[in-house]
Parts: sequence; structure tokens; C-alpha cells
Amino acid sequence: MSGFDRSRVVGVSDEELDEYTCGICLEVFVNPVVTQCCQQTYCHECIHNWLSENNTCPNDRKKLRPRGVSPAPRVLVNLLNKMKVKCDFYANGCESVVKMHELSQHIEYCDYNANRKCKTCHLAIDGNTQHNCIDNLLIQNQSLRNDNQRLKAKNNKLSMKGVISLARKDLDNYEVRSKSRMSSSEVNKCIERSQEMIILLTVVNKK
Repeated sequence: MSGFDRSRVVGVSDEELDEYTCGICLEVFVNPVVTQCCQQTYCHECIHNWLSENNTCPNDRKKLRPRGVSPAPRVLVNLLNKMKVKCDFYANGCESVVKMHELSQHIEYCDYNANRKCKTCHLAIDGNTQHNCIDNLLIQNQSLRNDNQRLKAKNNKLSMKGVISLARKDLDNYEVRSKSRMSSSEVNKCIERSQEMIILLTVVNKK
């Protein structure tokens, strides 16, 4: 993403706008950064694209690396955020003028955006059908329920595998202990219980 289209800025003269213009893309700064060598301001993407092919500053031609670039002062960012601009869909008929930092939210709900969100339910509107908030919320709710069921099933399966693994470890321990202080009858009973548990859990896990 390069700079913001100068022609969409409202209420700022060309002379004033020059103070907010990137020297690479010649548009209004987007995510402005400053070079440490000469304190020149550029769009973040513009200067990093430049430095991917060059090792000097585009302004004073001194040696410059990406680490020699830092975020612009907060005061500049605030001024840019308060700048009034036209909507992305002004060419389609939208006459709204909003502050730069409000633009992305406006676009999401703009009446001239074919992929806009509903201002009531905040879900995407399908331009080919009549939007119904209740129907769309019910569909989304069912989708979330289905996702939840899938996650529960996956979690149960993982839990079963964990229990089976522990049961098998117990079985191994019983077999080792059979050579020490446990009587053969005690060991056999423990082994039988562990084997029954493994069989039972394996059957349940397959369902």
C-alpha cells in the first residue's frame, strides 16, 4: 500500500498538503516513518520498498538501512488521522467526508460498498438477496454451534487418547513391578484392569 490519494483530501490547500506528501509516491503519508540520516518522512511501505533495491537514502543519498528508519512523531500521525477525506466509493456516488482514522469503519458500512456490513446486525450483506438480520443471525448462530460441536468432538478424542496413554503406562509399570514386591496375583489383577480400561476407551474413542 503506497500513499493516500491527495485528490481525496478535503479542506487542505495544495501548498499545505505538500507538507504531508511522501517524496517517493508523491501521495499523502500512510504509516509515516522518518530516516535518521536526514529526518525525511516517507510512507513505511515506500521507503522499505526503496531500501529493498537501494542502500542509500532517496533524499541525501547517504548510506541507509531499514534499521535507520523509525516511526514518525505522534503529532504528525495525529494530524494525518484528523485529516478529512472522501470515501473510497465517492466515484460511485458516496458523498461522505470522514476523518482519516474513521475511514475504514465507514467503508465497512458504506451504502455504496457492495460488500458492506449491516448497520444493525453487523453481518455482511449479500447484494444479490434481500438482507434479513434475523435469518442471517440464525445462520451464523448455527454455524457457530457446528464449529463448537466439532471442537468438542476433537477435544474429547484428544482426551480419550490421553487416558489411553496413561493406562498403557500404568500397564507397563505393573509389568515392571511384577518383578519386585508385588505378588503375581496382584500384578495379574492390575494388568487385567488396565487391559479392560484400554479396550473400553478404545471402543468409545472410535464412536
